[in-house]
Amino acid sequence: MSGILTTAIVLIVAAVLIVVILARLYRKATRETSLIRTGLGGQRVIMAGGAIALPYFHEVTEVNMRTLRLEVKRSGEDSLITKDRLRVDIGASFSVAVEADAEAVAKAAQTLGDRTFTADKLREIVEGKLVDALRSVAAQMTLDELHEGRSSFVKEVRMLIAEDFAENGLRVQSVSLTALDQTPFAALDENNAFNAVGMRKLAEVIATSKKERAQIDADAEVSVSLSSMEATRRKLEIERDEEQARISQHEEIETLKAGQQAEIARQRADAEREAEAARITKEKSVREAEVARDRAIRAAEIARDLEVQA
Repeated sequence: MSGILTTAIVLIVAAVLIVVILARLYRKATRETSLIRTGLGGQRVIMAGGAIALPYFHEVTEVNMRTLRLEVKRSGEDSLITKDRLRVDIGASFSVAVEADAEAVAKAAQTLGDRTFTADKLREIVEGKLVDALRSVAAQMTLDELHEGRSSFVKEVRMLIAEDFAENGLRVQSVSLTALDQTPFAALDENNAFNAVGMRKLAEVIATSKKERAQIDADAEVSVSLSSMEATRRKLEIERDEEQARISQHEEIETLKAGQQAEIARQRADAEREAEAARITKEKSVREAEVARDRAIRAAEIARDLEVQA
């Protein structure tokens, strides 16, 4: 009985030890980290779940599945050369990640190793490809086309590096321009053939621009003068019209006043004539009355004298 118990205890302890050992040897993949196990049994890509990794028999490589942002800047003598031989300082940001595919994960583990975890280390490997793509696309566009067609530039760069990045198991999620400007003259070596052509071209552009700007300024000055002259002429016309209107109004008022005064004088003359006629009529009536009275008196006297004589 004791022998069976001892055997059972030994088996239990052995099972526990096996479980503990297997737990320590078990490697589990996560959403952010995939595993590549090589060695005994061949290569195995683990993107979900896990696997046992035996010391000395297996080697496990971790691959970062998160997105990394790679910043690339080129300026001065390292700036890009455009189709019209001008130089541009540029800054670009690339968002890259390992493709969620077993073959891509295997390529990333083989060509990049643990560099997938650090943006700076990854950039050391792929920066040459990024810069080459930027230079290739910039060489196909003029400075104006590059400035006006940023989206086209970014699209072309992304398409150009997609195949190269696939060789490392990477995919480009996005590309964006963070800086774009003409490289200053002071930063260029005028003895460089590319720079000499570009500087001559730029000098011509600047000279033409200054000439056009001077012409625009002159035209603007003439336009302002013409506008000022037109405004002055219009102002004088308005003042003249106002003065004419004032004079016309004054003449109308004077004419109205004269008419009113003439009417008043006429009415006054009519009144005076009527008054004079009335006075003459009254005087005539008075004289006629006096004559009639005198006649009556004379007739009465004659009649009285005749009575006396009779």
